[in-house]
This record gives sequence, C-alpha cells and structure tokens, in this order.
Amino acid sequence: MTSIERTAYPRFKQNISKKELATIYTVTHEENIFAHRIARGESSVFICLVMLKSFQRLGYFPRPKEIPPIVLQHIQSGLHIPDEVEIKFNSKVMYRHQKEIRQYLQVSTFGKDALHVATKAIYKAAYVMDHPPDLINVAIEELIKGHYELPAFSTLDRLVRRVRTLVNNQLCHTVMNRLSNQEKHKLDELLRTSQETKHSSFNYFKELPKSPSISHMKELQNKLDFITSFMSNIEEVLKEVPNSKVKNFALEALALDASEMKDFTMAKRYTLLLSVIYRSQIITRDHLIDMFLKRIARIHKKGKEELALLREKQRSISENLISILSEVLHTTHMHDDTNIIGSEITELFERRGGIDSLQQDCLALSSYNGNNYLPLLEKFYNSHRKTLFRLISLLKLDSTTQDDSLIKALQFLLLNENRRVEHLPTSIDLSFANEQWKQTLRVGKGSNLLYRKRLEICIFSYLASELKTGDVSVQGSEKYADYRKQLLSWEECELLVKEYCKELNFPSSPTQFVKQLKQNLTSVANTVDSNYPNNGQVMITEDGEPILKRFVRKTVSISSKLLEKEITQRLPERTVLDILCNVEHWTHWTKHFGPLSGSDSKLEDPTERYIVTTFGYGCNLGPTQTAKHMRNTITPHMLSFVNRRHIHIPRLNAALQDVLNQYHTLGFFAHPPKKGNKTETTN
Repeated sequence: MTSIERTAYPRFKQNISKKELATIYTVTHEENIFAHRIARGESSVFICLVMLKSFQRLGYFPRPKEIPPIVLQHIQSGLHIPDEVEIKFNSKVMYRHQKEIRQYLQVSTFGKDALHVATKAIYKAAYVMDHPPDLINVAIEELIKGHYELPAFSTLDRLVRRVRTLVNNQLCHTVMNRLSNQEKHKLDELLRTSQETKHSSFNYFKELPKSPSISHMKELQNKLDFITSFMSNIEEVLKEVPNSKVKNFALEALALDASEMKDFTMAKRYTLLLSVIYRSQIITRDHLIDMFLKRIARIHKKGKEELALLREKQRSISENLISILSEVLHTTHMHDDTNIIGSEITELFERRGGIDSLQQDCLALSSYNGNNYLPLLEKFYNSHRKTLFRLISLLKLDSTTQDDSLIKALQFLLLNENRRVEHLPTSIDLSFANEQWKQTLRVGKGSNLLYRKRLEICIFSYLASELKTGDVSVQGSEKYADYRKQLLSWEECELLVKEYCKELNFPSSPTQFVKQLKQNLTSVANTVDSNYPNNGQVMITEDGEPILKRFVRKTVSISSKLLEKEITQRLPERTVLDILCNVEHWTHWTKHFGPLSGSDSKLEDPTERYIVTTFGYGCNLGPTQTAKHMRNTITPHMLSFVNRRHIHIPRLNAALQDVLNQYHTLGFFAHPPKKGNKTETTN
C-alpha cells in the first residue's frame, strides 16, 4: 500500500496554528444559520458544524476520533457552548447531517460517476506518470474539480494499482511484440554472468562517469559507440512509451542487479532493459559534452598560464628595451644635430646586441601583447585533436538559430581532418569568431590562408561556447537538447489558454489581458515611486540606472551581545541525529523516500533507516563508518541498500523544500528587530 504521507490526500495536521484555526475552522454567519436550520439543540448544531468545517477542509467526512481536540475546542468556543453541555456523535444524526451538508456544498457522493471520473483520469495520467502517489494526486484533483466526495484512501490506492498495472502491462507487451527473436536473445545475454569477470554486461550500463581526462573521454566515446550500435532501432521500439515512463523504468532497473531483473516477466524485463540502454545513450552524450566543455576550458586556462609564464620570462627583455628607449630619448634631448643623434643611437644599438637581435626581442614581445594567449593554445590542443574529432563525428549537432556558420565550419573541419598541410584556404564563413580570433587565424595581412591548427581550436572553442548558451543542440541529448522541440505547439497552447488564464485570474481575451497587465504594472510603478524617497538602499542615477548601495554593517549593541550570550547559554546541546529526528517529527521529510518503483517501503522501520542513512551520507562518513558508530545495530549493506534503492536527488530536494517551508512558518522573518529596542537582535 502507498504511504498516505507521500500523497496530497487531505488529513488533519498534527500541529494546527492559531492562524489556521481562524482562517479554516471559524464558523461564518451563513454556516451558523444553515446548522440551526437542519439541527436542533446546541449539541446537534455543534456536531453539524464540526462535520461541515471538517468536510470543507478534507473533502470527506472523518471519523469523530480523528478530529483534533483543538478544532473541537475552537468551534465550541466560537459557538459559546458551555463545557457542561454533553456532546455525543450519534451515527443516525450524523448520516442525516452529512446528506444535508453535501447538498449545501453541492458535492456528490463517491458513486459510479465519481469512480468513472477517477479511473479515466488515472488511466490517462498512467501513460505519463509511474509513481502511485502521483496518480493518487491526479485522482484527488479530478474528484475535487468534479465536486465529488473523496473516498477512503485505500479505495484510491487499490484503484491506482489496478489501472497502473494495466497500463504498464499494455506498454510492456507492446514493446516486447516489436522485438525480434535475435534482439530478445541479445537482451537476455546482458543478464548472463561472465565466468571470467563474475559480472554481467548489465553492469556496464550502470558505470558512473569518471574525471574529465583524455583517457576517460576516450572510454566514454567507446561506451557511446557500443550502446548506440547495440540496438539501432531502440527509438522505434520504445516510441509508444513516454519519456517520463522510460526514465522511471530506467531508474527502477538501475537500482537492481542482474539476478533481480530475471524475476520480472519477460515483457517487463525487456522494457526495463531497453529503457536502461536508451537512457544510457542520452546520459552518456550529456557526460561526453560535459567533459568536452571542461577540456576546452582547461586548454584555454593553460594558454593563459603559459602567457603569464612567458611574460615573466620576458620581463628582463622588456626592461632592456625600456632602458634602450630611455637612452634614445636622453640622447635626442641632449643634442640638436640629427647626424650626431643618429650616430650615437646606432652605437647604442650595437652596444646592446645589434639591431637584428633587438628586432627579434620586439617581435617576441609584440606577439603576445594585449592579453592575446590564443596563439599559445596549439601546444595544449595537439594531444586532444584526435579525441575531439571523434567526438564531433559521434554526435549530431544542430544550430538552434538561423546562423548555421559554426555548423558549416565543423563540417569543413571533418572534410579536412586527415590533411597534413599547415595552412588552409579561407573558404568558410568566420562570422561567428571575434576580431582577435580572426587576426590570430590569418597567416599574414592580406593573406587568403589560415593556420589549420588554430582554426580547429577556434571552431572547437566556439562550439563549447554555443553549447553552453543553447545556440547549438545535440540530437539524442537531454541537457543539450534543442529546447524548441520541448515546447508546446501553438495549436496545443491555444486549447489551454482559457483554463490557464482562469487559474491565474487573468482575462483570456488579448485586449483585456493587455489592459489588466498595464493597470497592474502602473499600480506597482506608482507604489515604487511613492516609496522611493524613503528607500535608503536603491539610488537611481541621472541616466536612469538603478544602483544598489553597499550595505553598511551596523555596530552590534551591547544589549544584543548580552541577549545572544543568554540565548546561547539556554539553548540545549543537540547531536546531529537528534536534530534530524526532531525535524522529522515536525515536517515528516522522510515521507519522500521510498522504493524507486513508487511502492510503499517494506523496511522494518523505514523512518529510522532513512534518518541514519541521511546522517551517514550527509556527514560524509559513508556506510561503513556510520555502521561502526551504530554499535552493530545496522550493517553497511543496509545503509548502502537504502541509499541506492530509496533515495535520489529529486527526493532529497523535495525533503529539503519541506524543511525550508516549515522554517518559514516559524515567524522569524515576520518580526524584524526595531530600532531603540533593548532586546534588539542582529542577523
């Protein structure tokens, strides 16, 4: 059964704030009139209103023992009912009240129509989503939209499991029916353990990328070559399975070993394996591009370091040339006769090494002036050349803009990859390069030739830059994919405009939308203008540019220091584990963790295991060291198992978000310190 904590199924909070009591559970005048119309006596009216406010909050009628006492007390005090009045929840009276409350709120019971609505919504969502909590949330949303009473959580859970299993079986059998016997045999071979290595080929797809060295980049290229050639028609086989489902199937499979994969039915096993292979292709491309970007950045970094080193070495040459120039100026100043000046300067040049030697020194210095380190990159590029050319031959690159000059330049490089000449003709468009690069590429002024190696470095450098900005995309990638293909078409957007505008309280007609937007912007602008004179942080220059003033730290008052000291002394010491347990009590952040398949955890005490695992990995102890400190109550394998199978980055982020949201409700930011207050505190 799915854990109810991981869903949006409405429940009473354990700790209800005064603000929530006032906004959610306070009885209005109209509700009071309604209760007195259908109920008789203080006790009956009270029960009716408790059920009404509970239904408004939950969407279903809870059992009386599930209603928090603080809610009962709040409603009772609002109705001014004395404590002596005996209140009993009579089932017959409650049934009659429930019927009246449904009519008052215009809500239908959960019957055949509601079941059809929920089933249809789950069936449609199951083709995109895979986790039961997400599907339960979809059903809840549709039932609330249709003004239906929510059924018991177990009813929704059973319905989701049936529909999800049906959809997944349909998808898996569709995939299996598209496979030939030879392809099925290849997939079965992946799970066969080798006698030599004692590992199956399935492990090859689970390997994580290593550091971005040249050797590791070559290994990753070999891996991409292997997995793309393993099954060339994989996209055709998986075309009926949505990307989100493929991603979930792959995550589920990667958490298992080969022996566990064999426990699935053939259809499910083949679908999981194909999902892993397909996702591995995508992730490997992303990792390859990440490595490429880091290698190019490293080449440029080494070029800058080399320039700094050369300048350090040439400092003596610079000082010598400056001293010569100083003597030339002194000689020119001392004599008026140009013949004498010319002869003395000639003698000076001869004494300092001769004109040819000095000219070479000037050329050496002028070659790298203006921070131009680009000519030095060739030295560090040579070892990368073969690997980078193989990379662009493995990847399919496209321009996401109208300017495709860089893509054409890459094609030109591939055509001239095996040429050994030092120079290439200027037959390509270099409009993508800046002026410094263009000067570095040319053999000489007015020449139609380009340095071949420098041209290659230039094109690879701009490829790295445009991959970062999204101006170049990679087919079959996720991180560097063409963002335009991920957008909805205009026809699809038009169908969603009305509902979207309704949710955000915007007019759906263009004229009214623009009118309201202008009004809102004008209102905000007027508010900002009126508050500007009193704003001491922002200043607007004569050019209209806003400037944020530097924050000047205020001196900490003696009373603040005393208060801080007093608070520190009164605060009890807590261990990290104690803190994690306390935060779990208030936020239930461990509800986000669980098996990657989406089913409920079958661990003996999942909350404790999740807290200990978070402590061990969060403090960088690792499973072995953490287990040693647990006095043999837990093993390293138990911790690593939970980390591999139950926890991953999106779920950690969701847990972190819960903690931050709870922290913001504590009111620390709602009461800033006031000037002149003796208990003024500091940040």
